[in-house]
Amino acid sequence: NDYLNLKSVDPATDKWVKWEIDHIAANALSDSLVSQDSKQGIGNLVLLNFKKNRGAGNSEPESKKHIYTVRSSLVLTKITDYETLRTYEKDLKKMPSFQTALAHPWDLNNWTELSITNRALYLRGVLKELLLLQA
Repeated sequence: NDYLNLKSVDPATDKWVKWEIDHIAANALSDSLVSQDSKQGIGNLVLLNFKKNRGAGNSEPESKKHIYTVRSSLVLTKITDYETLRTYEKDLKKMPSFQTALAHPWDLNNWTELSITNRALYLRGVLKELLLLQA
């Protein structure tokens, strides 16, 4: 998705990199568990370094877990996996969005409409909190 021209400093390398949007449930996969509308929603989207995005390709969500949780340097991409979110509990537990996530978990191994909806609820909460911090 080069037309977005997303570039910023990668926190892991301190170098300028290009980011791309990765669809967790890939657009090209024929998947009856995830509708086309959900595939375009925020709950199904992450940012990846463009080289890592090429590696993720059109794989199944559970096979991308290592790329999201280990190889990505962006926290919101790392916590695409609910279990990884739990590793940030100490830092996030006071945030209302974290409580939302605990009440509505998601699972890359069972990436369905429900997982996408639950992750979207969490991300909306995070964005709301970030906007309030900026006000």
